[in-house]
Amino acid sequence: MTLVQTMRKNLLYLSIPLLLLTLFLPSRCVVDDDMSKSIQPKDLIWTWNKPPESGDVALLHNPLDPEEVILRRLIATEGQTVRYDRNGTVYIDNQSIRQRDMGNEEPHRIIEENLWRGENKIQWRILRLLKPIQLHFDPVTVPTDHIYVLCDRRDECVDSRLWGAIHKRHIVSFVKVRFGASDPWRSWLDFYP
Repeated sequence: MTLVQTMRKNLLYLSIPLLLLTLFLPSRCVVDDDMSKSIQPKDLIWTWNKPPESGDVALLHNPLDPEEVILRRLIATEGQTVRYDRNGTVYIDNQSIRQRDMGNEEPHRIIEENLWRGENKIQWRILRLLKPIQLHFDPVTVPTDHIYVLCDRRDECVDSRLWGAIHKRHIVSFVKVRFGASDPWRSWLDFYP
C-alpha cells in the first residue's frame, strides 16, 4: 500500500467517527481562548448533558450576559468549599488540585493541574502569567444547586472568583469530545470523562 493510499484510508477511518459525532451530539466551534491550553479557538467540541462533576468543562450561559455562551472548568459542586491561595493553587475541601510546572511560553507559565474523581485522573493545562496578578479570595462554600467554575487562563478571564458560585440553571451541557490542531501541549483529539 502506498503512502497516499494509507493516508486516504486513515482519513476515512477518522471521518466516520467525526461524522457520527456530528450527527448524534451537539457540536460547536470554539471562538475564544478562555480555556487555552486545553481548548483553543477553532476547536470543535461535542457536548452532552450529565450530572456536574469536578474537572468537567461546562458550556454555560454567561452570568453577566445570558445571551453569551462560554466555557469554564467546573471546580466544585454544592457543599464543597473552594479556596484559592496567593500562589494560584486551588483547594477543594482543603485538598489541593495538584499542579506541575510544564514550562514557559511568553508571557505565560503552563501548568498541568489534575484531580482524582473516583478511579479516574482528570488532568488539564492552565495558563498563568509569568508575573501573575496577586489576588486574595476568601474560601467559598458552594450553595445547594450551584457550581464553582474557573477558566484555564487563570489571570486573564472572569469566573467564579469574581461572580461567586453560579446556579446550575446556567449550565447548557458538558464537553465530551474536542477536535482541533495538535501542539506540544495537547493531541488533536481529546475525550473527556
